[in-house]
Amino acid sequence: MKKAIVWLALLTATAAQAQPDSTFRWQHRGYINHTEMGMLLGHVSTPASRANFTFTSFNGYRLHRSLAIGLTVGLDWYSTRLVTPISLGLRGDMGAARRVVPFYALDLGYGSMALMPKGLLSSLRGSYTFNPAIGLRLRNRYNNAFTWSVGFKKQEVSSRIELGSGQYIFQQHHYNRLTVRMGMSM
Repeated sequence: MKKAIVWLALLTATAAQAQPDSTFRWQHRGYINHTEMGMLLGHVSTPASRANFTFTSFNGYRLHRSLAIGLTVGLDWYSTRLVTPISLGLRGDMGAARRVVPFYALDLGYGSMALMPKGLLSSLRGSYTFNPAIGLRLRNRYNNAFTWSVGFKKQEVSSRIELGSGQYIFQQHHYNRLTVRMGMSM
């Protein structure tokens, strides 16, 4: 964890030193896609479930270099639960048009359990999802970029198992995770 923070600090310092590139083409308006994958990290009781897979794809419209609005769809695998977050997303750059620029991301929506097989469960329910993040975007001259981001993800899900005679077991899971992702933006 400390190594990740040191690397992020070094990348941020490098971004501050980067100079504008004369061959860099900047897209002010239009379609934007930002697809990332990575890990959900958190403190839980079993070591096997401390690091879980996450995938997100943001598709939207860039209104300005500092604001794009759109829809984010993803997959989050929490050892025993598969959550499909569907969110309203915001993305934007936090600096001048340079080759390396910091960016922000914010997703707010609903974590669906539609892709999770029920098995013995009589019901599965998702709930809200909240995911702010910051990162670095390393652009090339064709306006594509590699991205690295760190954020926080909060989701809740619940399940119910019917035992018969009106009895059931109800479980509610609160997931608060650090997200570490890398991806592509165009």
